[in-house]
Amino acid sequence: GLQMALNTEGKDFDSQWMAYHELVLDLDKIYTYCIKRIRHASTNNDVKALEEVRALITTISSAWALLPMTREVA
Repeated sequence: GLQMALNTEGKDFDSQWMAYHELVLDLDKIYTYCIKRIRHASTNNDVKALEEVRALITTISSAWALLPMTREVA
């Protein structure tokens, strides 16, 4: 089930869930910051702000690409 799927490193379900929850909150903060920087760049014609956002999103994308893709088979 879900608990077994998430428990890939021998951690208990609660600690695994907390780690995912923290990741989601951190990503939300980063994406919110990126949106603010894009708005700032748009309003102020600030290319450096766009470069900052691109660097952040590229880093996040690279990290996601390193994660193994798994799928539960019914």
